[in-house]
Amino acid sequence: MEYRKFESLFDSKWGEWKKIQDPDSFHLVLSVENNSYKTPMLSAPAFYGNGPAVKSKSITYDVKVHTKTNQTIQIYEFSSYLTALKLLKHLRSLESFEVIDHVAIKLEENHQKRMNRRR
Repeated sequence: MEYRKFESLFDSKWGEWKKIQDPDSFHLVLSVENNSYKTPMLSAPAFYGNGPAVKSKSITYDVKVHTKTNQTIQIYEFSSYLTALKLLKHLRSLESFEVIDHVAIKLEENHQKRMNRRR
């Protein structure tokens, strides 16, 4: 099995084909990254201190492949859950690999917890 990871700059895209040796299962997982950094104060003198801290949060849906040799390869990071589901639907149609949607499993667990709290 092969996949191609694209990189782009403006209108041009490029990428190379990468092989996956002995894929066993495909997994969709949620990845959350928090970053914070300080911005410099451009107009105030230095004795007023540093600029305000800026916090950013990045949420992506990662498609990973687990191989029979216990390797984990990240194929792609989707910013949209619906787009990631389209890929999972295509992978399920191949019927030769196990496909696990960990995001849907976690959503179902959270739904069950909410339902149990209401009782």
